[in-house]
Amino acid sequence: MLFGFWSWVLVIIIVSAIFMADRLPELKQQAKEHLKTGADALKKGTEKINQKVQEKKQAAEEKKKAKEEEKKEKEEDEEELS
Repeated sequence: MLFGFWSWVLVIIIVSAIFMADRLPELKQQAKEHLKTGADALKKGTEKINQKVQEKKQAAEEKKKAKEEEKKEKEEDEEELS
């Protein structure tokens, strides 16, 4: 084998760099835009998840308080009947 796999990869990289050198700034700008968009989407998703978690925690706390109040009312009713 005259050229190995990695030799061909190196040749392709060099040829691509030579013929696409004029497009590198454009590709860099596109990559920045896509990364920024992805980061913004990730941030929004994280915020939504955190908001839903807080809502679930509040709902669970309210449910727990309601059960405790109901339990206290039953105990008071039992004391009145005694």
